[in-house]
Amino acid sequence: MFRVNISINYWYRNTGNQFFNNPRSSCLLLPLLLSITGQIFYWSWTRMSLVFHTTNGG
Repeated sequence: MFRVNISINYWYRNTGNQFFNNPRSSCLLLPLLLSITGQIFYWSWTRMSLVFHTTNGG
């Protein structure tokens, strides 16, 4: 996860300004970013729910 974060930050620094200056590319890549963040949120949510269930005794 840490390596993915670094790559996302690096990619954002290199191409973030181009996205803000070019709405079409941002609209094309917005679903990709949403899916990536959705997967991360889903992964963290399932992990948290697993921890919650195990601490609750199953």
